[in-house]
Amino acid sequence: MEPGEFGRSSDLDWWLLPLSGGDAIRLNMRAVSEAAGLDLPRPFSWLADGNWVIFDAAQRGGGTRNLWRISISPKEGLLVGEPQKLTARTGEESPSVSRDGRIAFVNAAEDWDIWSLPIDANRAEVKGDPVRIVSGLSRDLYPSVSADGRKLVYTSDRAGNNDIWLRDLESGKDTPVTVGPANEGRGVISPDGTKVVFGRREQGQVKVYLAELGRGTERLLLENIGLHMDWTPDGKKILYYTTSPIRWKTVDVETGEQRDLGLEHSQYPVHSVRLSPDQNWVSFKLQGAPGIPIFLSRLVGGVAQDESQWIPLGTTDGGGQSWWAPDGNSLYYVSGQDEFICIWVQALDPATKRPKGPPRAFQHFHGRLRLANAAPLGYGITADKHYLPLGETKANIWLAEPQAAPRRCESQRRARMVRRVPRPRAGLRSNS
Repeated sequence: MEPGEFGRSSDLDWWLLPLSGGDAIRLNMRAVSEAAGLDLPRPFSWLADGNWVIFDAAQRGGGTRNLWRISISPKEGLLVGEPQKLTARTGEESPSVSRDGRIAFVNAAEDWDIWSLPIDANRAEVKGDPVRIVSGLSRDLYPSVSADGRKLVYTSDRAGNNDIWLRDLESGKDTPVTVGPANEGRGVISPDGTKVVFGRREQGQVKVYLAELGRGTERLLLENIGLHMDWTPDGKKILYYTTSPIRWKTVDVETGEQRDLGLEHSQYPVHSVRLSPDQNWVSFKLQGAPGIPIFLSRLVGGVAQDESQWIPLGTTDGGGQSWWAPDGNSLYYVSGQDEFICIWVQALDPATKRPKGPPRAFQHFHGRLRLANAAPLGYGITADKHYLPLGETKANIWLAEPQAAPRRCESQRRARMVRRVPRPRAGLRSNS
């Protein structure tokens, strides 16, 4: 249940309802969870003795999800003691308890790799199935490809922290662009494949650096900005935005000259700006507006038109990241309008850039492979390939059984459980 779905978020809690009748009793699990450093646990199962419940919960701030238990006194309608952690690995969830006390649960892990999708970008046609090109136990995200389709950069945590890596798509060789303890991300390769711009977190802020491939040199390009987004198609400038307020600008990588695009809405912030191949148009979304609409605007002298002249392309229902086809006559974008994160495409009139017919689904991701959300999606598109970070959830079903518990003392009411670690009974791949 999402906060606000059935009431105020402060009402979300565990409640105990006597089957014999009477009012529901609030157990105040929210406060207990917060004190233990846990997110409010998901639905739980009673253990066989009727005095304990088992649940899965994640540590606050993005920590691991494990199985926990806590004692409940049904007669008094009270939680007793603190939550006790039962498992130590990551991704352990969805416990179910049998009548004899055995516990089945799922151990799941996400695997994010870079895939290529064969396409005809100008005709908006898919030519085959996705092919995995960067794989491993790491999280590989943010693909960006050179205009000739020979070089790809991406962000990977394979060395223990986020670094920028370069893949030669002809030889398959991977080379680190950045090395060191700092976290880097959102590497974007220049159209000619000779430079990479990336962000590095330093002293609580993100600074943007420019690296020369093959030379091992880098230099500071921008600081105190919101985020860099892309190169201009001519490879001379970087598109980025500042915050407070949000302003979209370009910076010349040689001279450092900056220019404001003049993109401004009267009510909502402009996000995810992308330049057309001829640099005469921009696509963007309005963050926070109902449905998250996506628009186009012509650039006149490098400055966007007034919002009254923007061309609406419809709503994206939570997506909005966009890419132009190489010929500039179609716009690809991420949308959640069918309740999954998928890629849609809108045909455009070559002269006016107004929509030609309704948008259509270009590639669905409803099954084993899932598309990353709009943030780490990257910008990897050429005339015949679309490079995407796709994720799989791999899971096994495990069994645990309780050890005979000592009699609980009234002050602590504690018991012990030992997890049995057999070989997996079955291997599953989630379709979520």
